[in-house]
Amino acid sequence: MSKKLLILFFTFFISFNSYASNALYKAYEGLDIKYRWLDTVNYDTHTIDISGLHTSTPHQFGYEFRQVLGKDTLSHIGLTYGYKAGSHWAGFGITSSSNKPFTSLNLIDFDVFYAFRIFQHVTEYENIKGRATAFYSRLYLGVEYSTSRDFLDGYPLPVIRYEYNKPGVNVIFGLPLTYFKVDFLKYSSIEFEYVPVIDVLFSLNLGVNKSNIFQLQFQMENDMYKLSNLIKDVYYSDQEKYYVDTIAARFRYSLTIKDIVRISPYVEFIIDGHHYVSKQVQLFNSSSMGMGYAAGIDISAFF
Repeated sequence: MSKKLLILFFTFFISFNSYASNALYKAYEGLDIKYRWLDTVNYDTHTIDISGLHTSTPHQFGYEFRQVLGKDTLSHIGLTYGYKAGSHWAGFGITSSSNKPFTSLNLIDFDVFYAFRIFQHVTEYENIKGRATAFYSRLYLGVEYSTSRDFLDGYPLPVIRYEYNKPGVNVIFGLPLTYFKVDFLKYSSIEFEYVPVIDVLFSLNLGVNKSNIFQLQFQMENDMYKLSNLIKDVYYSDQEKYYVDTIAARFRYSLTIKDIVRISPYVEFIIDGHHYVSKQVQLFNSSSMGMGYAAGIDISAFF
């Protein structure tokens, strides 16, 4: 019995890459504009990505737009809404990731979740920008339904989110997001983020001062799209999807101007990657992109 429970928990742990882990769990309010050029042996693209999160307490409004041009012509469009007040946290979203987004109902994905804060304990306060800011530990439990996961899309799954926050330490552990950032020098830190199934980011952040940070990063990322010629009138988990994943080592420089704008150019070495059609994400497959390079720039505005 215990073995079955362990397998069930592991299945949950690797099956949760969906809208809820991205839009509503964004760490800050603001606007992000990104450009990336990717060129490997068997795959090349130019990608423009625009996303934002805006808050009018207790409401959150988010949007995402991604356009991929080159080897593939793909788009991602999404709108999200969140409500967070007291112990309650809820949200829903509508997205379409496809070569022809929103042109048919089976190219549209829906997400909804609700979580309840089980406890919150304030550990200490610190004066930041003239106001007392609380540092805390807290736990949310809930449920999420998504039609756009890498695994088990179309089925409800649990939401587990434990947060621990204090000066120099920021930890989030659970489903669908695990994240930590720990300072080891005044302007330097180690950062890790994991969104199942294979989205991983490790970053060594070395700061000259608060505004100038050099970053050495390793990233595995996966994007999922529904091609209009592949989708059939079947249940979500039986639909064939198009996946693009990359494994990269990155050197990135971040310049922050007056805590309002951050500009981050970067170069990457693409270790490997894949693009393939499957009913679920494949950790190993034969459609290799091959090695190559990428470069880009991220611009973020904080509100």
